[in-house]
Parts: sequence; structure tokens; C-alpha cells
Amino acid sequence: MSKIAFGLCAVFLFAATAGAAQEQVCSNPATLRLAIIPQMKDQTAVGRYDALIETLQDELDRNVVLVPAGSYGAVIEGLFDGSIDLAELGPGSYALARDRGANITAFASLHKQIDASGPSNYHSVLITRKDAGIQSLDVLRGSALSLVDPVSTSGGIVPRVAVRRMTGMHLETWFGRVSFAGSHDLAIDAVLNGRVAAAFVADTRVKEGVYNGRPAADALHIIWRSDPIPADPFVYQVGLCEPVRQAIHRVFFERQDDLQPLFAWRDRQGFVPVSDSDYQLLMAEKGVD
Repeated sequence: MSKIAFGLCAVFLFAATAGAAQEQVCSNPATLRLAIIPQMKDQTAVGRYDALIETLQDELDRNVVLVPAGSYGAVIEGLFDGSIDLAELGPGSYALARDRGANITAFASLHKQIDASGPSNYHSVLITRKDAGIQSLDVLRGSALSLVDPVSTSGGIVPRVAVRRMTGMHLETWFGRVSFAGSHDLAIDAVLNGRVAAAFVADTRVKEGVYNGRPAADALHIIWRSDPIPADPFVYQVGLCEPVRQAIHRVFFERQDDLQPLFAWRDRQGFVPVSDSDYQLLMAEKGVD
């Protein structure tokens, strides 16, 4: 074989090998790792995701584990460092993660109407005890406030923007003491137990919360409500191999009958498709303070 022919063969072989290697760059984890942002004070509630985990295992033919997450930030970091493949994020934490370069995309969200287009909405609300008689943000100046988490949408990001716009001051300057409860339910408890005068939380948790055997909403007063916020997205790593992503889509959109325990617990009808475009406004506003 001539040197030229040999050289051409070497070039074609290298190109073919490089192309095959590129096709194998995608992630095909032996165990799929799922994480959920903390929302409730009793994190044993994560057991309610068993139906989703079991259906994913069946469709993917591999183990699926729920990764414990003590904070919103822990879920975001897991998506950054590749230790989490699939997660439910708050819309604000999704916008923050994308802005910082996480290679993830939103694809599904729980909804009360299965034939809906795009995510449902909820609101950030500022709550106080009903018997405190507080009617406005002005009265709370210098008071103790509970937030949920620095990257919670309704319990962190949106309140900072809102307080700055309503008062012209940073949230920590307007309130006397600001603490992070770690979940929406714990922030509500802090108000009801008198540890803080007010809290910013998701209105869905106010509606669904229970205090001393009664609806928490009966003992709370809402003095401010945000504009609608798109509901929490489920996201996955863009780098997952196409067959893995297709299997995840089948679970979320074609096997919803198997997920009824999850839907009943979350008071939703099922999953609807979402995309980055549904969260563009939050992506644009997240840095306002």
C-alpha cells in the first residue's frame, strides 16, 4: 500500500473513531438519580414519590434512587456536578441554575387540568397571624420575617424583588430580622407559633397546610400576593442519552395511570409538557433586587 493510500485510510479511520466516540459522550447512568426540592416540614413525605420511582425503574430497566436534599441549593449543586440526573425544581431555582450554566431543561409540570397548555400558576404571599391584626407591609417594618430558602421562588427570590419595588429598600433593611425556615411548611409554622411576625411562602402551601388539626389558612391573614408564577418544572440533564430521555417522557406523559398516588397527594390531575419559554420572565427577573 502506498504512503498516500495508507495516510488516507488513517484519516478515515480516525474520523470514524472520533464520530463514534462523540456519539458515546451522552450519559447513560446505571442508576438514575432523582431529587426533589424540600417543601414540607415532614420530609418523610418523599415516600409519596414511590409511584414515580417504580414506574421510572420499570420503563428504564434500571435502579432509580431519590437523592436526599436538605436545601434548594443542594439540588442545584447536584445538577451542576452531575450527581443528579432528574429533579423537580422551583421555577426561580431553575432560572438561576440555567443562568449559571447548568445543562438542564424543563420538560414537565404537575397540573390540575391534564389537557392544559403550559404550567399552572401559583403565587407568593406574605402571611401573618390573623389575630395579630396586621393589614399592611408598612406595619411590619422592623419585624421578624421568615423566608423559605435563598433560591425558593415564592419564599425567597420573588419577595426580594417585591419588597425592593414596594419600599425602595432591600428586604433585610426593611425587616428587623430575616431567617430561613428551610421549607414552606416550617415558615408557616414560624408565623403560627409566634417566632416571626410574617413569612413569604407559596399560597398552595397555605391552602394545603394543617395546624393543630385545622386548616392553617383559618389562622392566617394574607396581606400581599404576587403576580402569577409558573408552577415547578421537572428537569433533566440535557446530556442524558436520547433513549433515556425518551423513556422518561413515556413515564411522565404515557403512563400517568401508574402515577395516580402522586397526583392524588399533590392534588393534581397529571403532568403537562413545559419548556424553557414558560419560564422566560423569571429568567429575566431573577437578578432584580
